Amino acid sequence: MTYEPDVVTGGSNEGPFDNGTEYQAGDIVTSGGSSYICILGNTGNPPPNATYWAVLAEKGDTGATGPTGPTGPTGATGPQGIQGDPGATGATGSQGIQGDPGPQGIQGVPGNDGAAGAQGIQGVPGNDGATGAQGVQGDPGPTGATGPTGATGAAGATGATGATGATGPGVPVGGTAGQVLSKIDGTNYNTQWVAPGGGGVFGSQFSEASSDGTSTTTSNSVYQTKLDHAPTLTAGCKYRIGFQYELYNETTGQNAKMQVLVDGSTAAFTTAIGDQNQDQPTQFGGHYYYTPGTTGAKSIKLNHRVDDGNTGTSHIERARIEVWRVA
Repeated sequence: MTYEPDVVTGGSNEGPFDNGTEYQAGDIVTSGGSSYICILGNTGNPPPNATYWAVLAEKGDTGATGPTGPTGPTGATGPQGIQGDPGATGATGSQGIQGDPGPQGIQGVPGNDGAAGAQGIQGVPGNDGATGAQGVQGDPGPTGATGPTGATGAAGATGATGATGATGPGVPVGGTAGQVLSKIDGTNYNTQWVAPGGGGVFGSQFSEASSDGTSTTTSNSVYQTKLDHAPTLTAGCKYRIGFQYELYNETTGQNAKMQVLVDGSTAAFTTAIGDQNQDQPTQFGGHYYYTPGTTGAKSIKLNHRVDDGNTGTSHIERARIEVWRVA
């Protein structure tokens, strides 16, 4: 049955039926392949409820199958599928070709010796075998008796003269014409040059010491000893201790401080030499009178350092100490 569309007017095409849509008379929907027109407004009453819907166009019968279309192009290869379960074991194949022999097996444990057989007839001697390897050297035999002394060979060429050895003990360097050596104390070779008469005479040089090496210090609190001399002096005699030295400082405005120690006590002579910033040293000197209270070796030291509150480096080049008896 086909519904006449002019019975109801004012509807609209609403598409597929929706159970939640409120439909008005004249609205057109589709359902199950057929189209229906609403004849009575409603909600939730689907076609083909004849109270609310009339068939507008029924679904047609399925048409005959059309001809098969041409084969489309081959699609791209899909991803690898999950491996399936192993199939059943196939029938045993025919015997294969025999493989190569395997490696030689490990030799088995030797069996027990069998009973000795009867002595066989001696065979023909074989060829000589190759010479065996050299055996390990045996222990050395005892030393033989010493043979007779051979004839003396010709004398070799004379070697080059060696360097001169250091000066031997006993004779100190220095001294002047007319002086003699005198023992300072009981120590072997501890001698000094003196004028004849043993203890020295008035106005004569009694002892001297010198040093040509360089003494360097940067301390402004600890004295550095440049020269240490220890002559034997006689108690009650008066000696004039003279000293000379060559000094230079490296820093402009720097002072160097000098000190003379006699028998461990600071002598009256100390001095500060200022601003000797030069490449060549300047010579300085002085003297001090000393009367020992006891007879014996007295240490006389010439010391130097950087002056108080100064920084820099102080150098002492050559230095000399002379001791004269004057009374």
